[in-house]
Amino acid sequence: MWQGMQEASLDTRARVTYIPVMGPQTADNVRPFFNSLMQRQCEIVLAVGGPQVEVIRADAGKHRDVRFVVVDGEASGAASIAVAKPDVNLKDTIADDVRQAVRKVKAGQTSG
Repeated sequence: MWQGMQEASLDTRARVTYIPVMGPQTADNVRPFFNSLMQRQCEIVLAVGGPQVEVIRADAGKHRDVRFVVVDGEASGAASIAVAKPDVNLKDTIADDVRQAVRKVKAGQTSG
């Protein structure tokens, strides 16, 4: 996942950040990290891990301008959540998702 984010950053000059959840891997512990990303007005948030994905699925609807990508095998049901399969193509899938998000942001900035 991180390699795909870095690749897309090199192509688009988008700033990417890896923020590991410290402490117990629970949804209650993940939520402050998620909230900090929302306060930073991130355009795209990627998550891997059960509690991280749980928080995204629960709170994505409150942040309709943010694109979310979760790494797991289940379809999400929410329009703003893309699901990336944890397979050999993960790096390329993540890089493409980040590039698409950057293009949408740039298009919105130039058309407004």
